[in-house]
Amino acid sequence: MNSEDPSLWTLSQIADLDPEALHQLTQRAAGTLTRCRVLLGRCLVAIDQTDAHEHYGCHNSVHYAHTVLGLEDQEARDCRRVAERLEDLPILRQAAEKGEIGWCALREVVRQATPDDEAYWLKAAQTCTMRRLERLLRRRGQDGPTQEADRVELRLTVPAEIMAMLQ
Repeated sequence: MNSEDPSLWTLSQIADLDPEALHQLTQRAAGTLTRCRVLLGRCLVAIDQTDAHEHYGCHNSVHYAHTVLGLEDQEARDCRRVAERLEDLPILRQAAEKGEIGWCALREVVRQATPDDEAYWLKAAQTCTMRRLERLLRRRGQDGPTQEADRVELRLTVPAEIMAMLQ
């Protein structure tokens, strides 16, 4: 395969990759999405700060993103909110800039992360499923970060008597 930009590769070129190369390319693409959304959010924050939206007849950056860029309002709000929150969260900001955290996880984690616990939340975002991460985030308000990010969720279908023993 040639060394040109993978975004220009055809589906057949990508399908010809071995499983590990395909996995690495997929991870790289997902990281790029995170980086691009953070960049978009920063642009939207700057548009609000400089009133650049008025040049396009818009009343704020979300209106601009919807009208000019064709984005859904919620997507624009999320990008802007995440970019603003990352200004106070250097560990998460660096991970986002490197594409080392998925967008969905980042979007949720920055709602609650603080400079004191952001390393915990980064590790949780990188090691937990989204379902598990959402449960941890819901519990955070009750008792702060826990060590559950070090655990792996295991689901089994077992007879009732085995379940009784496990409980």
